[in-house]
Amino acid sequence: VLNATSGLSLDGLIELAYDPYLPAFEVIVPMLLKAYEQKGIGDPQLTEAIKVLENWDYRTSKESVAMSLAHFFGLNFMRNHGNINNLLAFNQDENTRIPNPSSSELLATFAKTLEEMNADFGTWNTPWSEINRFQRLTGEIDLPFDDSKDYTPVGLASGTWGALAAFGAKTFPGTKRLYGYRGNSFVAAVEFGEKVKAKSILAGGQSSDPNSPHFYDQTQDYVDGKFKDVAFYREDVEARMKEKYVPGRRE
Repeated sequence: VLNATSGLSLDGLIELAYDPYLPAFEVIVPMLLKAYEQKGIGDPQLTEAIKVLENWDYRTSKESVAMSLAHFFGLNFMRNHGNINNLLAFNQDENTRIPNPSSSELLATFAKTLEEMNADFGTWNTPWSEINRFQRLTGEIDLPFDDSKDYTPVGLASGTWGALAAFGAKTFPGTKRLYGYRGNSFVAAVEFGEKVKAKSILAGGQSSDPNSPHFYDQTQDYVDGKFKDVAFYREDVEARMKEKYVPGRRE
């Protein structure tokens, strides 16, 4: 993403860091489309889903059904055929085992993916953010997750697929939806000059107390890539100060 970029601003750097393009799928989705084409006769059970992927630009978003399909197909691809990252040229050396499934194997994997999505979500035709969620119910380190409780829809994707704004999510006991548990948490962009300028964002919020206004207040901006200004200098901190502690008294 830096190759065609010059004169970056702080906001421009953040925008690049949230680039939605997922390079892993520029390899395995064309493999699947070619396998479908080679089959010759359209399978009505696969045709509609294949068309969704044909029209996809390999960019994740909250509204994308293609992202939902690609995520679960990618997971099944790795379970059945090998590591997707081994298909990327810059990851290969003489010891790399490159997956080479047959057309029939790829289509069977995709059919199984649709079957699983239909069972878990009612239909494979489900936008990504209805599946991919940020949820923070308690301040525990090992968080509980619940499909019936409030959540924030997320359009970000896993670093497994090459996402820069990495949001790793999976199911947990009792859930069908995916909940973020790894990836970018505290992120900062810094500009050095006569004065340091910086912006940052934190997954969830600063406080681990569910009753605090700062428990969940950064969540939506974290999901949307909207960073807050960092109070780097004393005058900036004091300008935002809500409470001041002096040993022996509180002001």
